[in-house]
Amino acid sequence: MSAIMDDIDRAIIGLLMKDGRLSSSEIARRIDQVSRRTVRSRIRQLRTRGIMRDQAFLDPDALGYDVRADVSVETEHGKLTEVAEALASLDIVSYVAIMAGDPDLRIQVRVSDISALNDFILDTLQEMPGVRSSRGAVVAKVVKNIYDWEAPRERE
Repeated sequence: MSAIMDDIDRAIIGLLMKDGRLSSSEIARRIDQVSRRTVRSRIRQLRTRGIMRDQAFLDPDALGYDVRADVSVETEHGKLTEVAEALASLDIVSYVAIMAGDPDLRIQVRVSDISALNDFILDTLQEMPGVRSSRGAVVAKVVKNIYDWEAPRERE
């Protein structure tokens, strides 16, 4: 496996996940027995290897889009990619995945209130060409987010 990380790499990534603005000096201070130069080198290697990347993420809740719904979508035969691309182009759709099995698609929608979710389902989704059916649920609470995910340790 080309994406092997050691404990130092994991510590660096963990700290940056909590605060992406930490300096190499601060990371080195928090990780015992590691120099600033080592931290800079490790970050550069993690980026080069494609294990880590720098990105800014919007917080939908802070922007007033605090209603989240997960929706399963079934498409008409031959319309899967077309529907997926149409859904991905909508600004309130934050996630679109083509599934290998039932359902055809899974999407996540971020809206400001239940009324906006209802409008999306009734006016947009049900009227979209190629959509056969959909089923969704409002997310009550997220226990673990993708931004909190840590790579599993390799088997020893």
